[in-house]
This record gives sequence, C-alpha cells and structure tokens, in this order.
Amino acid sequence: MDDIRIVALYCERSEEALERSETNYGNYLRFLATRILTDPEDAKEIVNDVYRKAWDTIPPNRPASLKTYLGRICKQLAVNRYNANRAQKRNIALTQVLDELTECLPAAEQPLVCESI
Repeated sequence: MDDIRIVALYCERSEEALERSETNYGNYLRFLATRILTDPEDAKEIVNDVYRKAWDTIPPNRPASLKTYLGRICKQLAVNRYNANRAQKRNIALTQVLDELTECLPAAEQPLVCESI
C-alpha cells in the first residue's frame, strides 16, 4: 500500500494505518532505533512510541513521504531516550563519588575549627 493511502487511513482514524505502517516500515524503524540505542527492547518501545506520535500528529500533518516522517520521529525519540539514559548514568556515578566523599568529612556534631597561624 502506498504512503498516500496509509496517510488517508490515519486521517480516517483507521487502525489499519498502524498495521500498514508496521508492515511497510517496522523493520526500518527498528533498525534506526537500534542503531542509536543499541538495546533491542528500548528500540521496540521507541517504535511503538513512533506509531503513537504519528497517530496523534496525522492529521493535521499530511506527510508526502510517510517513511521520512516516521523516520524523523523515530530518530528524535531515540536520541531523546539515549540522552535520558546517559543522564541517569552520569547522575549515578556522581552520587557514588559524593557518597565516598562523605566518609572524609567530619561528623555533623563536630564543628570545624579553624586555627589561626
């Protein structure tokens, strides 16, 4: 089925649009998401999110090339997930370092005393 007909199905709110999108572009979208995320499970979730976002944005959008439209959504969502995953890992590493530093600090009951020289 061609892109124009699939977009028309989206506009009619037919669930067949999702099935046709999966049939025509599912492998392509999973490939894109996996190349960015490297985790097949995350890639599957992203592809499902792509279909949801396409459902929400068609109409008012009427893309001439559905493959390009879905691919752009997929890349955007995958990069956002990648950045979120990396941010969580950075925060965990920082928390571990700060926890190690607390061992070097005096207890709260013991005030720091500055001696003048």
